[in-house]
Amino acid sequence: AGRLCGLGMYWEIPVPVHFTRSMYKLIVGDHLTLADLEAVDLTLFNSLKYMMENDITDVFIDMPFTVEREFFGGAQTVELIPGGSDIIVTNENKMIYVNASAIDRMYMSVKEQIDAFIEGFVDIIPRDLIQFFTAQEIELLMCGVQEIDVDDWQRNTYYRLLNRDDTLVRWFWDIVRESSNEIRSKILQFSTGTAVVPVGGFAMLQGSSGNVRIFELYGASGNIPRD
Repeated sequence: AGRLCGLGMYWEIPVPVHFTRSMYKLIVGDHLTLADLEAVDLTLFNSLKYMMENDITDVFIDMPFTVEREFFGGAQTVELIPGGSDIIVTNENKMIYVNASAIDRMYMSVKEQIDAFIEGFVDIIPRDLIQFFTAQEIELLMCGVQEIDVDDWQRNTYYRLLNRDDTLVRWFWDIVRESSNEIRSKILQFSTGTAVVPVGGFAMLQGSSGNVRIFELYGASGNIPRD
């Protein structure tokens, strides 16, 4: 999967994988924070946020630095830090627990799978080429622009046997503008073979073959050309 996403970025072909922000941060080697956990596990995020913002002296009693993970249908106790089974969470050391628990949920609990993905990805796109990108920039490069800009679409459309002021053309753009982003993606998918727009916008739109292809509206009275 990592190599596939890497190849998509290399050839500038959007891959609609939609990872969480924490995954993109791991790809670029950025540090994870508690805020990143919200999109992964809202319940744990709220619990850890409460611990961080409140006195837990009489709330979490005799709780060690451990976490329960599912393992082949059963439960397995894992230490969050070395010797965590013998360390009790207190109001003084709770920040260590919060950070360790968040990182465990976002990374350590699925470390083998994430490491395998990143290993495949950097085999195609070396880490030194992406280390200065932010997680959001990597998401855009990998997945393309998810919100379709109709104005950009219209500016980069070629008309064959049609005029941009023709009634049919105006009807088409009226329908596109009134449609949801999901419907716009389906129109794009049907006509070009891709449902997302590259970071460069419609000027860099690619067809199913991977070649840059201008979106075209064709006034057809008979057969529609395939090239």
